[in-house]
Amino acid sequence: MSNSADTTPSSSIQEEVVHAQAGSQTRSAAKWIISTLAATAGVIFGVGPIVSRPTLSWQHDSLQLIVAIILGAASLIGIVVLILKVAAILMPVRVTLSSLPSVLIAELDGSAGTRLPNDANSFNNFVENLKKHELRAVNMSADVRRTERKLRSLPRGDARTLLEKRLAVLEPEAATAIANREVYWETTRRLLRDATFIQLRKLYEDRSKSICFFALLAALGGLGFQLSLAADNKEPVGQVAYVTPILSDIGQKIWSGLQFDRCRLPSGEVPVILEGGSGSSIDPYRFTTMEVVNGCPTESISLSSDQILMRHPERNTIKIELTK
Repeated sequence: MSNSADTTPSSSIQEEVVHAQAGSQTRSAAKWIISTLAATAGVIFGVGPIVSRPTLSWQHDSLQLIVAIILGAASLIGIVVLILKVAAILMPVRVTLSSLPSVLIAELDGSAGTRLPNDANSFNNFVENLKKHELRAVNMSADVRRTERKLRSLPRGDARTLLEKRLAVLEPEAATAIANREVYWETTRRLLRDATFIQLRKLYEDRSKSICFFALLAALGGLGFQLSLAADNKEPVGQVAYVTPILSDIGQKIWSGLQFDRCRLPSGEVPVILEGGSGSSIDPYRFTTMEVVNGCPTESISLSSDQILMRHPERNTIKIELTK
């Protein structure tokens, strides 16, 4: 039997080659994408916000910190889930002839003459012929080896001549069987690649909406995290405020040590220009005394809220009407 096939038998060796190539490419792509997402997380949650805002405290910035934590957690969750979903899509998909997608099988049945070997008129027929060609290639190769071994052990004579004639017939048939098997194997490799593409596309389509959602969550959460830390809730620079002593030994010592009595108004308060600070121990009030009373020097001072009392006057709205 010397009929040959024109275009591909699935063996475990052939499938392992396909899976190894897909696995190598997948690991490379996954490493790049996941590294990019991790770098993005590093930019969002790195030391930048901490360095730019070193004075945040739970005492004076609790709302700002809570908002930053919520938005940061949302962004971090979005990035982690996004990494997991991308990794799931990029994971190697094991595909065999028995697990080919139904859509691909339908395509093969409709175009068997161009996508399958000539002697296969459908996908099921291809699978049946695949096994036959594999078995025939194995058997024919074994017959050739057995005949060659017998031929080496026979002396010249009629028996050797008959074996030589048989070997001359077996060798072309074995070569044809091996060629048919290789055609089926090549077709199998192509079908496995097509099936892998279809399955990966289906995985992406199934997860595309959730991927977009978590990507948006990560982006908006990260942006909100940065903006919430960048928002300045401190008192405006250059605002007029009034200082009074704290009724404690430490407060009185600080008050007398800085000689604030020289700058007192009749109300007992000391007017100052508040330049910044929240009053915490790590971000004290920074202010400058005003020479509104004779003998009151202009000095730049930094004190926290447990050392001094700072009063911010209420802002009044003045309505001016112009008449002709």
